[in-house]
Amino acid sequence: MSACPRKMIKENGAEKSKSFSRCRNLNLDVECGEAVSFVWPASLFPMIQHIRIKDPDDERVGAFTSLKDRELALRHGLFVVEGEWLVLRLLHSSYPVHAVLMTPSRFADPIWQFSAATTIYLAEEQVISRVVGFPFHRGMLALGIRSPLAPPDEFLRSAQMPARLIILPEINDAENLGALFRSGIGLGYTHFILGPSCTDPFSRRALRTSMGAIFQANIMRSQDLHSDIIHLRHEHGFKFHALTAGDNDAENLEGVRPSRRVGLIFGSEANGIAPHLEMLCDNKVTIPMQPGTDSLNVNAAAAIALYHYRIQQGSGSAP
Repeated sequence: MSACPRKMIKENGAEKSKSFSRCRNLNLDVECGEAVSFVWPASLFPMIQHIRIKDPDDERVGAFTSLKDRELALRHGLFVVEGEWLVLRLLHSSYPVHAVLMTPSRFADPIWQFSAATTIYLAEEQVISRVVGFPFHRGMLALGIRSPLAPPDEFLRSAQMPARLIILPEINDAENLGALFRSGIGLGYTHFILGPSCTDPFSRRALRTSMGAIFQANIMRSQDLHSDIIHLRHEHGFKFHALTAGDNDAENLEGVRPSRRVGLIFGSEANGIAPHLEMLCDNKVTIPMQPGTDSLNVNAAAAIALYHYRIQQGSGSAP
């Protein structure tokens, strides 16, 4: 509905001014506060095949609810996206969309541009709520198709100079991981390397927290981070900096001048960075805190560090 204009109408022989809303997709004025129900005309639906779902136990939409993120990944190579905003970002990304479950009113909106290869399921909101198992008011869900993650050499072909890498050996919390992607992409970092024990970036919570930033990232899943760091140093000229929490031999962030190609390593809040990876780093960096205060959480610390490195590289980097 758009903003409510006022119209002069006759009521019981007298003219009165009343507020009306115009429904965007129907040529229909509705008096504000009036309860109106109608059936969406078939002519409003895009000329693309869609399937009506009336039974929440319909096996055709089972992937939206019965399978966990890990099962979807291993058995079907899929991930789930929830909500209109994230689905829109998925549609504008390079990731193919396997299927969408949405309400008829959302489907009628001309904003959606679906591929003919995407299966569209339409169901009322109460049916979708029963499918997902909780009151669902975001209007739609989508199943995206995972892309194979590239090996180091292929992963770096699109890296621009000065190249910056974000390396996350073992971020186990999905919300922390999503927030790190959101900060990184927002600050111009496009290449991420995840360690073998790092949580899944395509889990529902990580995608939701990232606000879809993960769809813009180049992601490599390393099976041997120690070897890959050595490879990146010798073959591609990277230097590596570890962000630590107050080590005595760590350099204060404000004094750091990064090299032309730098990989920033952020550890988990529980365990930090493993000693064997820290030993490979050219520099350890810390954000100085006031005495008697705890260190920042990994998301806040990373955002500060990423901004500093971007500014320093923009104003001239060390060799």
